[in-house]
Amino acid sequence: MRLAIREVHHTYGGGAPVLNGANLAIDDSEAVAILGPSGSGKTTLLTVIGLIQRLSRGTIEIDDREVSEHGSARRRVRDSVFSWIFQSANVLGRRTVFDNVAMGPLSRGRNSRDASDDVAAALERVGLGGFEDRRVYTLSGGEVQRVAIARAFARSTPVILADEPTGQLDAATSGMVADALLTRRSRGVSILVATHDAALARRCDRAVHLLDGRLVEAHSNHESA
Repeated sequence: MRLAIREVHHTYGGGAPVLNGANLAIDDSEAVAILGPSGSGKTTLLTVIGLIQRLSRGTIEIDDREVSEHGSARRRVRDSVFSWIFQSANVLGRRTVFDNVAMGPLSRGRNSRDASDDVAAALERVGLGGFEDRRVYTLSGGEVQRVAIARAFARSTPVILADEPTGQLDAATSGMVADALLTRRSRGVSILVATHDAALARRCDRAVHLLDGRLVEAHSNHESA
């Protein structure tokens, strides 16, 4: 699935624009890292692309078709195209790991049996196989983040938007999560990741810098990714 934003602007209230004519095209099965200092607007960019926030001006296109601004059509695209890995894990602490991860495939209409298979596979990919019955509040911060990542994997959407997915993980676990995340490309998944993790950015196909509300190409790793 090809994803593009064209001349995207976003402003909070009457302040200075956070996004100021941002342009980006992501090809099918491509992983793109978004780099930039804290406060530069990386999270805002992801939420605008993922149709959580409305842009102030510009267009978002999926497979060369502009996304409608109408509520029901917009929601359908958001729910069917995007899976999220949020900077804050956004999980239900009193529920089990299985319950949290199963929310992903169940929200897309998978039946319980198929969802169970999806959950088991996703947890294996992030190193949490066998954790299904653990309550999330008993886990470490890094394990909780991996639960959130597994939930995104289990949804099986064509695009994953990840906001600092390795920010709470040690180096070894970050490498494992990066392996799992980038392997999704072989399944036709495109990945857009906002990160301060230089190692993860190097492993993406491309990296772009968000500077003064615009996106500037940083580097391409097509030969080494």
